[in-house]
Amino acid sequence: MSLSPDLAPANAMAVDQAAGAFRRMGKALLTLVVGLMVGMFVALVLTLGLQALGVLDSGTGAINDPLVAYVTVVAPVTIVVAVLAGIAAMAAFVTDQGTTAVGVAISVTTIPAAAYAGVALADGELSLAMDALRVLAVNVVFLVLAQVVTLAILRAWQRRKDQRAVA
Repeated sequence: MSLSPDLAPANAMAVDQAAGAFRRMGKALLTLVVGLMVGMFVALVLTLGLQALGVLDSGTGAINDPLVAYVTVVAPVTIVVAVLAGIAAMAAFVTDQGTTAVGVAISVTTIPAAAYAGVALADGELSLAMDALRVLAVNVVFLVLAQVVTLAILRAWQRRKDQRAVA
């Protein structure tokens, strides 16, 4: 469907939740968490490596930059982006119109926060890492909630369409 490492687990969580398959939903959540932890670990190792080579200064985790705020502060736009990505992901999944762009939309809500948590940990900035993980958690929750609601709406629309075709 796409190149996104988190799209399939997020879709699976939404479909499983809608079906009441909570055990499978837990497995999908575990897959998503492990994947995001791998991303965080890779960012941590790369940061430490670049610092050891002198390419990157220590203290980059505390950079005061708008991009850092994007991944460390839960704001209304955080929720809006996650909801829109969730709608796009489920619509693409149900209609079999998935593209790389949809995968990128999903990853924009998750990968930057996970990666920044790794960078902050490499710098010993536990507070910033926790802030990034908080943003990540909010993104995942709203992403999946939007997918569940979108799936319910699409199913209701399809049932109504099917009923009209029969009548």
